Amino acid sequence: MNIENIIQKNMSDLIHDTKIASYRVCAEPSEAEIVGLIVSKYFKWNGIEIMEVMLSSLEDANFHELRKRLLKTYEEWETEVLEEEEIFKLFKRSKNGK
Repeated sequence: MNIENIIQKNMSDLIHDTKIASYRVCAEPSEAEIVGLIVSKYFKWNGIEIMEVMLSSLEDANFHELRKRLLKTYEEWETEVLEEEEIFKLFKRSKNGK
């Protein structure tokens, strides 16, 4: 059995079990939605690691241009967040007299 078959079997079981444990009986989430839930919970809602999974998956699937665009957007967003955090720290220091 090759690695693709092993992954397919294990993921199919995990997707099935997660659907039963996490969704209402009448819900019909796609397998992609369930895998998203699995990844999110596995990485404890850490957006950086979730983004890394997505970028790695796109690379493996040969969606190089899309990966490049999303990475650029992510890096721009990350810069904005860091700048906002730095501004907040400066504000907090000035408010506390430091």
